[in-house]
Amino acid sequence: MDTNAENNEQEIREPRVVYGTVIREEKGEPPAERLLIQFPPYFDRFLEERDRRLTSELGRLEAAIRQNTERIDRFAGEMDRRLTELSEEIDQRFALVDQRFAGVDQQFASMDRRFAMIDQQFAVVDQRFAAMDQRFTEIDRRFDEIDRRFAEAKEEREALRAEIQALRQEMQIYFRWSIGLLLSIVGGIVLIIVRVFFGGG
Repeated sequence: MDTNAENNEQEIREPRVVYGTVIREEKGEPPAERLLIQFPPYFDRFLEERDRRLTSELGRLEAAIRQNTERIDRFAGEMDRRLTELSEEIDQRFALVDQRFAGVDQQFASMDRRFAMIDQQFAVVDQRFAAMDQRFTEIDRRFDEIDRRFAEAKEEREALRAEIQALRQEMQIYFRWSIGLLLSIVGGIVLIIVRVFFGGG
């Protein structure tokens, strides 16, 4: 294998160029020295080998590029297909999420309506409690009025009782005085009768 590599290196080794000088003289002009280059006879074969190898390398590169391009195209197609499937799946999931959010929005709207109804009911209850508070205030006022009247009636009853007791004492005094006076009159009459009937005899 090393021998083949050496042979290949010998085959593609750049040939040496032979350089020389040519002196050319013309009439009426000074002699001029020009450079003469002579290529070896196998230089054309070297160029052909180089072109063949370049063509082969370019062919391999083109084949590799085609293969890579095909792979890239297949990969891009697969990526497009997967992205399309993923996009469709994402769209489906977003649609499902939108449906769920719509359901949640409906539930929240229903809850809002229920809370509004509850607020209205609480407002009615508050109004009723306010009316009850007013009624209880009126009842308390009436009870205060009744207590005041009972207190006044008690005071009047106590005053009437005191007046009745004073009147009873006065009536007892008058009764005793009348009884005393009546007894005195009856005694006087009896004494007069006794004197009339028994005094004359």
